[in-house]
Amino acid sequence: MNKNDRISAPISEEEYELINKFKELLKSKQVEIDYDYFDNYFFLKFLRARKLNLDKAFLMICDYLKWFYEHDGYNSQVILINILNIKIIVIQIRRN
Repeated sequence: MNKNDRISAPISEEEYELINKFKELLKSKQVEIDYDYFDNYFFLKFLRARKLNLDKAFLMICDYLKWFYEHDGYNSQVILINILNIKIIVIQIRRN
């Protein structure tokens, strides 16, 4: 399926702003993702799944990336992450 063929609700202005904040949060936590490879819908699915809550979406994407890394996704060269750093960040957030 081509990225342009996605069947999804249109992205609202509020969601665009949240997507940008989400990306900034990921970058500030040193989560390295190929931002050119993934489109806004990739990030939006985590936000929508957690009712646009940035902290909950962050935990969800960290869990996804951890799973992806552990199941040999790293070898695809699509996502480059520092898995140790993510584990520390997730532990810190869940304690708060």
